[in-house]
Parts: sequence; structure tokens; C-alpha cells
Amino acid sequence: MDSAGTKLAIDGQRSGHVKATLEGCVLVDALLDSGADVALISAGLIRKLENEADFLKMKKLVQPEKVGTAGKDVLSIHRKVCLESVVFQTSAGPLLWRNVWCMVDEGDESLSLIIDRSTMEKMGYSPDALLVEAKRRLESGSEAGG
Repeated sequence: MDSAGTKLAIDGQRSGHVKATLEGCVLVDALLDSGADVALISAGLIRKLENEADFLKMKKLVQPEKVGTAGKDVLSIHRKVCLESVVFQTSAGPLLWRNVWCMVDEGDESLSLIIDRSTMEKMGYSPDALLVEAKRRLESGSEAGG
């Protein structure tokens, strides 16, 4: 792996953000958020995808869904999108993930994508595995404990 790819992976470890290419055409900084209950994509990013992607699978909800946020806000979700191709950049090379369903945050004009805990768990995220690795490092002396 080149130094640019390694830098991307290190930056992602620090911030929770990783570079991802959506639908083969749009590069974003996706946030991997183990505290998020649903995957969210901004309306601004949806518009960019609608302009650049060949096809975008969208589902309008008959009844809006309410989604809580980290603050006191509650979002009213009126549609979902299925990202058929999400390629995450990792220090080990690209990771392709298919059919990631996201709720659309109509009030967000940024280019934002939040990947939720459930999706991360499907990818192999495990709080226990993280703690086991931290314990192993502490016991081997390679990391100082806090």
C-alpha cells in the first residue's frame, strides 16, 4: 500500500471517517458511527448522486419514520435510498459493500453519509473484539493503558 492509502486509514482511525466511493462515481468522507441506529445520507449527497450515477434505487415511505439524533432533534424521514455499491478505502485496499440502505436527511445540504452500528456489525465490527485486542496489546506492552 502506498503512503497515501496508509494516511487515509490512519486518519479514519482517528476520526471515524473513511473515504468511500458511492455508485462508482462519487467520493465522500463516510462516518462510521457505532452510536447511530440508522444509516443516514444527506439530501445534498442524494442530489449529487442523482446527477452523476447511472441509476439510484429510491423508496418513498408511505408513512414518515421518526429518527432521533445525538442531540434533541428528531428527523422525519420520507424516503430511503439503496446504495448498490459502496467502496471503502482501507489500508489493506478497497472494500466493496453492496446494497446499503440509508434514510435520507432532507434538511442536510452537505455531502454526508453516516454508516450505522447495524451495518458495521454486518461488516464485522464488534465492541468485544476491540476490547479483546486492546487487552492483548496492553498485556504485550505495545500500548500504554489509560
